[in-house]
Amino acid sequence: MANYYGSLEPVDCHIHSNGDFESLRYVDDSGDVLVCESMLHPKDSSKKKARVTWRFQRDP
Repeated sequence: MANYYGSLEPVDCHIHSNGDFESLRYVDDSGDVLVCESMLHPKDSSKKKARVTWRFQRDP
């Protein structure tokens, strides 16, 4: 996969009191969309993981 960031490894990971925050940034297979995924992995196992995905289309 073409990727401006080199791989799908986390580019950012922070530890918060509520859990671990992870971010992934990559270009999709078309090469025209930057995808930014953010996930919160809560410490409390009774809580669901939180996830948001942003997609940015490249201008022609």
